[in-house]
Amino acid sequence: MTTPLRVLVCDDQVLVRTGMVTIIDAQPDLAVAGECGD
Repeated sequence: MTTPLRVLVCDDQVLVRTGMVTIIDAQPDLAVAGECGD
C-alpha cells in the first residue's frame, strides 16, 4: 500500500470544510493533514 496523499482543507465556511473532510476521509489514497478557516 502506498502512502496516502496529505491534503490541507482551507475554506471560510465550516460546513464546506466539514463536507470536504468527509469526502476526503472516504478515499483510501487521501488523508486530511489539517484544516483552516478565516
